[in-house]
Amino acid sequence: CMSSNIDLRSRYITLFKTVSRIAYEAYQLIKLGICNISLPPGTILPGGRILQELSKNQFYEKLGVGYT
Repeated sequence: CMSSNIDLRSRYITLFKTVSRIAYEAYQLIKLGICNISLPPGTILPGGRILQELSKNQFYEKLGVGYT
C-alpha cells in the first residue's frame, strides 16, 4: 500500500491483515468439509482439488443452497 497519508495507510494494512486472517481460517474450515461459513467481503471460495473432494450436492447443501 502506497499512500502519503500515514494514518490511512496504517488502517488499510490493519484491515487487510484482518481480512486475510479471517479468510485463512475459513479456508481451513472448508478443507475440513465445513462449508456453511461466511467469507469476508472481497474474498472468493477456493477452487481446485479442495472443492473436487466434496461432491457438488454436499457442498451446496452445506451452504444451504439447492444445486441443480
